[in-house]
Amino acid sequence: MNSLSSNGSPYESEDLIFELGPFPMWIFDMETLKFLKVNTEAIRQYGYSQKEFLSMNLKDIRPEEDIPRLDKAIKDMVTREGTYKESIFRHKKKDGTVFPVRLKSNLITYNGRNCEIVSAIDISEEVEYQDYLLRQKQIIGAISDINSILLKNIDWLKALKLCFRIVSETLEVDSVYFFDINLKEQTASHKMAWTNAERNSMLESPKFQNIHLSEVSDLLVCFKRGQRYEAHVANMEESATKAFLTSMKLRSILALPVMAGGDLFGFIGIDNCNQEREWKDEEFQLLDVLSTNLANHMARTEALRKLEESEYKFKTMVQRGKGLMAIVDSGVNYKYVAPNSKTVLGINAEDFIGKNAFDFINEEDIPRLQEYLPRALNEKHVSVPPYRFKDSEGNWRWIETVLTNHLSDPIIAGIVANTTEVTDEMEKKMAKDMLYSISKAIVQPCELSDCLDNAMEILISSTNICAGEIWLKTNDGTRLILRGKAYRGEAIKKFYQEDSVVDIVGKGVGLAGNVWKTTSICLWGNIKDSSDCVRQKGAETASINSAIGLPVFYGEEFLGCILLFSQQPKSFLSNMQYLLADLGDEMGAVVKQRITEDEYHNFFDISPDPFCIIGFDSRIKKVNKALAVALDYREEDLVGANYQQFVNSADLGVIDENLTSLMQNLSTEGVEVRMLTAQKDERWFVWSGTVKKDEKLIVAVAKDITENKLARISLKSAYERLQYAQSIAKLGYFRRNIDSDIQQWTEEVYKIFGHSPKNFVPSFENVKNCLHPDDRHIMEGDPILNMVPGKLHSFDHRILTPTGKIKWVHEEIQVKLNEQGERSHIEGTVQDITESKEFEQQLLLSNERFRLAMLASNEMIWEIDHQKNIMIRGNAEESDMEPTHNEPFNKDNSWFKKVHPEDRDGVLNSLYNSLGDKEKDSWEHEYRMELEDGSIAYMVDRCFILRDNMGTPVRSVGSVMDITTSRQHLEKIKEHNKNLREIAWLQSHVVRAPLARIMGLIHLFKEYDGGDLSVEELFDLISTSAHELDEVIHEISDKTNKIKDKEALNASDR
Repeated sequence: MNSLSSNGSPYESEDLIFELGPFPMWIFDMETLKFLKVNTEAIRQYGYSQKEFLSMNLKDIRPEEDIPRLDKAIKDMVTREGTYKESIFRHKKKDGTVFPVRLKSNLITYNGRNCEIVSAIDISEEVEYQDYLLRQKQIIGAISDINSILLKNIDWLKALKLCFRIVSETLEVDSVYFFDINLKEQTASHKMAWTNAERNSMLESPKFQNIHLSEVSDLLVCFKRGQRYEAHVANMEESATKAFLTSMKLRSILALPVMAGGDLFGFIGIDNCNQEREWKDEEFQLLDVLSTNLANHMARTEALRKLEESEYKFKTMVQRGKGLMAIVDSGVNYKYVAPNSKTVLGINAEDFIGKNAFDFINEEDIPRLQEYLPRALNEKHVSVPPYRFKDSEGNWRWIETVLTNHLSDPIIAGIVANTTEVTDEMEKKMAKDMLYSISKAIVQPCELSDCLDNAMEILISSTNICAGEIWLKTNDGTRLILRGKAYRGEAIKKFYQEDSVVDIVGKGVGLAGNVWKTTSICLWGNIKDSSDCVRQKGAETASINSAIGLPVFYGEEFLGCILLFSQQPKSFLSNMQYLLADLGDEMGAVVKQRITEDEYHNFFDISPDPFCIIGFDSRIKKVNKALAVALDYREEDLVGANYQQFVNSADLGVIDENLTSLMQNLSTEGVEVRMLTAQKDERWFVWSGTVKKDEKLIVAVAKDITENKLARISLKSAYERLQYAQSIAKLGYFRRNIDSDIQQWTEEVYKIFGHSPKNFVPSFENVKNCLHPDDRHIMEGDPILNMVPGKLHSFDHRILTPTGKIKWVHEEIQVKLNEQGERSHIEGTVQDITESKEFEQQLLLSNERFRLAMLASNEMIWEIDHQKNIMIRGNAEESDMEPTHNEPFNKDNSWFKKVHPEDRDGVLNSLYNSLGDKEKDSWEHEYRMELEDGSIAYMVDRCFILRDNMGTPVRSVGSVMDITTSRQHLEKIKEHNKNLREIAWLQSHVVRAPLARIMGLIHLFKEYDGGDLSVEELFDLISTSAHELDEVIHEISDKTNKIKDKEALNASDR
């Protein structure tokens, strides 16, 4: 291990190298991990000052999640071989930036400690470049996989799903999807998606299946220019596109057009819900490859489809050419007919030669076909649509012809007609067209009878049938009733004017009844002579000869039948069975739907509950009167509007979740929604619905629960307030049926008893055990039997909680009777009165102490109860005041009457002023009282005032002290002081004058030998002053003796 010192000249060059090193360097203590020295580059790159660095350790520059790895490295440092080591870690700068570093370190001894010197090289660019190369490798791999998938799979949707999985995993996005664009219908349809679970539900929402291009107009503008669309939704300008993307909860979106040859097939969308994604060039490279190759794949698929159609048409033409071939001249006269005419039409080829083609064509079709003749003379190929051609038996066969002009060909010199029989196809088409027209007529928005009349009109106009009827079962399923009919010709009109007209039959009666009975086709001939026909007379009058009955089924359910009448023989109708055979089955579904719709619409219109039908585009398609009335709108104001504008915005999410569940065929319960009326008031509805995916409709029914909801909210609020009140009052409710042993407790009762509903069953025995042992006698036997029904029984007792705490409770119980007058149950309340009991006991004790104090005090203690306006007075020793008693607190009570008249008003006013001042909590006053013997006593009265929260006096407690004696003592002291002051004055002033003269005369004698005065004169003056002094002393002595005599007299009085 190398050695390094922190100072000393031999190491100055080393310090210089350390300090000026181009990379951050430091020395740290291997035991404490604290930095001992750092160079300038470390300070610059990491952002810490030198002082900060030297107060830190290695863990302070490591991300928190990398600390375990650092701990392991430090542990391995002790046992590692060699002093030098290189490693890669992540470091953290002062500003929080985390970056990778390559550490080169050596074990050294620094200032006598085991340390390590470290050089740190920032390898962020190197790591980023490696990440870039790895990302490029991933992108290239993904591109290769996508190209391979698109080349190997003919089905582009299947290939696209595999490609989306690769894109999603490579780019780590929430969802990748493809929308097919139909510019003609201005829609974008969702075709394929790869998404995470969270995003999947959103992509399956109804509004995301088919998007109108107006909602994503910004995207379409870019697509038409062949450009991709990239945006952060929050930064977009306000537009329909932003509103749509926001509704899909997107943070960012990238959309790429799928175009080939100038044709826009659709677009690939990639979005993120949780972040605003910034895309990189290499990621665009992958997506461009996908969109370009997909476009080419779709274009190739479309080309193959067109080629297949072309091949099909060509094969069809060739096959038709093998049907029947003929050559006609410019006047459509036969020049040649293929020998197979005998097989196809039953007519020999030679029977056609020289005859005109129009001789064999139905005269109703000739005008239509003559329009094609000029074209055949001037164009190379002309296709003639199907027309009727008579065969050898006089039947009309449907054929279609392709005419090829070879008039200029000297060999053919005519028009080649390749003809194919299409009788089966045409009959099926006519039947299909007729069924379509009939079905369309039945579903028209008019009365069912009118629709059925129109359907029968179409049916008879498509055939040579003279009358048609449709009969349906009645609602009770017991009879058939005529619901629709049509006829042509005045003669047939008589069929419905005869007296024998029948419009209702039972099973087995008439043709309709027989169809019902046999549930099969019934074909009758000579019905005018048939006894089974219930309308023989009418049939004879109208010359109706035959009839056919076709059952109408919906699945296995017989709905009714169709009757068709003809003046032709029975065989005519028999030959028409190809056209009529499937009529009943095909019409069954339409008739059933219309019957159901009629019943539904009748219910829809008369239902008192709101109904509506909503499209996948969120637009209202239909509403009933009940919904319009509930929201106070006209029906036309609602139809066509977006349903969301009538829903409280806070409830739209609940509706979306419900619709998503319906789309996934999940069962849902009614959802409560607040809707807005025309006046923007809120009303509560419970909505239920069903989705018709084929029709892209949602049928919804609601129940107006506004009153119930408001009542529930009010009830809940009242219940919460009741619970709160019970909690504050510590009041609970209980109930027990007479025949039950278990009580029902509210939450507060459990709290009072200290139990939980989870671990305590309030049975009779358990409740009894909760009572205090001394109080359990109240539950001995069955106390309920002794209670009078309807009467409230109250009692207080003690209980024991599980912790051993004693509580006082107050119970009120009442026995209830049922409707038969028998005892049904008991109910009652229990209240925790422990505190009030404790207060009551404390109050009794306090009052007792106060009473004793009043009796023991030598002062009179008094109390005023302001609520009761009562004054309580005690007794004072050695006074002639009354003993303890109560009386009203007013001016006329016995105490205030004894107050000296001159002081009485002042005392009362002073007391009332203090009581009225909310800021005062005490009062004091001195006054005189007149005693029984007529003497005057002096009193000092003081009290403390107890007020409530409002500052109103509740109680006042005070005491009265008799200060008469002290007042007399004070007067004596004042008189004594006066005498003393007089004596003091005599001593200080009167005594001093003669004494001063004597002292002056003596001084004159001693110092000046008497001055001008003789000795006798001096003695006379001194004698006079001495007599004056003696008199003063006698006066002081007299005053002193008087004071002593008075004190002796007072002492004897005491």
